[in-house]
Amino acid sequence: MSFSVVAGFGATASASWEDLADALSGALVAVGLSQEALVAFATCADKYALLQPFAAQWQRPLYAVVVRGVKTPTQSPYSLQAQGTGSVAEAAALSAGGGALLAPRYIASQRRATCALAYWLNAS
Repeated sequence: MSFSVVAGFGATASASWEDLADALSGALVAVGLSQEALVAFATCADKYALLQPFAAQWQRPLYAVVVRGVKTPTQSPYSLQAQGTGSVAEAAALSAGGGALLAPRYIASQRRATCALAYWLNAS
C-alpha cells in the first residue's frame, strides 16, 4: 500500500454499529481499498461519542474535527443547517486527513450513516 486514508463519518443519532460498518464497507469497496489502508476515523464533535465504540472496535484513533465551513462535493440541506457543511463525512475526512477525497460520501443502506475517505497526509 503506497498511501493511507482517513474515514470521515456522518450519522444520525439512531445510527447503529451496523449502519457505520455498512457505510465504511461501501466507501472502501467504491474506491477499491481494503481496511488495511485506514489509519484513522474522524467526525464532528457532537458525533464523537456515537463513533467512539466503533473506532475502538476497529482499533483506529478517532478525531473530532471542525466541519463548519468546509466545502464538500455533496450538499445535504440537513447537514448544511445542522453543521454548516454539505456533508459531515466529507468535511471530517478532509479536515482530519489533509488530503483530497477519494470519492464522494457513501450513504449506508438504511440512510443513518455516511462515510467518505480522504488521503491521510498528516505525519505521525
